[in-house]
Amino acid sequence: MHAIHVATLPQFGDILRSLTVDSMPAFHPMLLRLWTSLGWVEQDAGLRFLGLLVAISTLVVVWIGARSLGVGVPLLTLVLFDLHRVVLQTAGSLKPYGVGIVFLYLVFAGLWRVASAPGAGAILWTGTVAILAVNTVYQNAPFLVALCLAAATARVVVRDWAGVRRVFVVALMAAASLLPYAGVIVKSQDWRPLNQPDNTVGQFVTRLADIFADWSRALLVVWILSCAVAVFGAVRALRRRGLGDREPLLYAALAAIGAVFLFVGFFRAAARDVGPWHAASLIGLTTLCLDLVLVKSLTLRSLRFGLAVAAAAVMLPSSSQWVGVRQTNVDLLATYLQNAARPGDAIVVTPWFLGVTFNHYYRGQVPWMTIPPIADLYTHRYDLVKIQMMAAEPLTPVYHVIGLALESGHRVWLVGGLQFSKPGEVPVPLPPAPAAPSGWRDTPYYDSWSHQAGHFVQSHADQLGVVQIQAGQPVWLAEDIVLMMAEGWRRAEGSR
Repeated sequence: MHAIHVATLPQFGDILRSLTVDSMPAFHPMLLRLWTSLGWVEQDAGLRFLGLLVAISTLVVVWIGARSLGVGVPLLTLVLFDLHRVVLQTAGSLKPYGVGIVFLYLVFAGLWRVASAPGAGAILWTGTVAILAVNTVYQNAPFLVALCLAAATARVVVRDWAGVRRVFVVALMAAASLLPYAGVIVKSQDWRPLNQPDNTVGQFVTRLADIFADWSRALLVVWILSCAVAVFGAVRALRRRGLGDREPLLYAALAAIGAVFLFVGFFRAAARDVGPWHAASLIGLTTLCLDLVLVKSLTLRSLRFGLAVAAAAVMLPSSSQWVGVRQTNVDLLATYLQNAARPGDAIVVTPWFLGVTFNHYYRGQVPWMTIPPIADLYTHRYDLVKIQMMAAEPLTPVYHVIGLALESGHRVWLVGGLQFSKPGEVPVPLPPAPAAPSGWRDTPYYDSWSHQAGHFVQSHADQLGVVQIQAGQPVWLAEDIVLMMAEGWRRAEGSR
């Protein structure tokens, strides 16, 4: 819900100022602001309809890109991309990645048209789409670099220097549009160390491979076979002289290789870990490149159908189950607490970022807070989290609220649950950041805060249990949030 909250800030200037505490450029919030201004009776229904339109648009641009590049039916893309569980989750969500994929596909097709045929209209169209692509998702910038280098190299091979110049005109248009974000990126460096991973390049690549394969060995085999066949076909075709389709094949092969390397380099340079939603656009670009390479490698066209069938056989069982999965159950918890929580109760949400979604849905009268206490839960305020990480005792207000509710005979509702201690175990708080061994990384502090608060509840509550709330359908594991309830009071020895 962070994206919709940013989009609906009171003033347009507020959106621009929020970019310093966000990880997305300005276009997607502006799109959401325009969409919500249409006056939907049910805002959530309107947003779901927008997500459906974006998801359908990804299918449409796949066909447009494939047809314009001479692929025909993009078999591998329709299976490896459109049936991928990560894509099903990402394409229609409120995050900007689905829209970013749409623009990226249009750039992929448009750049080859710019490179291979003169015309101001093609340059203007592709340049505009490229600007929208990089202003929707920052990670589209390295993809654009990969595509431009691939298209330019393909034209260098045939000594088409005018085509090379046209490609770089598009690249300069997109690069110029990112210049206003220089100050935003500099200011955001104050809180970005909180999200920095501690994994190596090898671990990063392994995780990326797991995402591509959807953590399935069978699908990993399909990916490896597809890439191996494409490499063999590309090398064989490029060695044949006089092949008319050599340039678009070279463009696709170089684009896929460059996209992978620049994607990894971009995330490592930005000190960010890769999430499944980040990889969706790379999956889409890679699959369309595979389709193009195999179609242009004339003797391997039949293998493309076999690979698509194998991929479908592996992916359909899990993909069909994923279609009916809820993205979150926080809305159900918020609705339940609106009716169940009574004056004097306490509601505590952990980790703090769940509070952004809870804030969107909760309309009850009982006050609530997060662990650690964050003053602004309209958007993801990592700058405020950093302040709490530097505090000596950030959980003191949490202990006060929980203790007051329990001691007065009321209940404490724990959205997200807590980590509880083993018998005889007493959690040791981390020192104020960055003095902890983990430095500025936020995850160890979330674990520490949850463990400390859990020990406090264990020490003082007479009863503690899980509240069962049925969703009626499967819920995405990352946001299948538990609700617990504690009540009763006992003054434990050495309690705070």
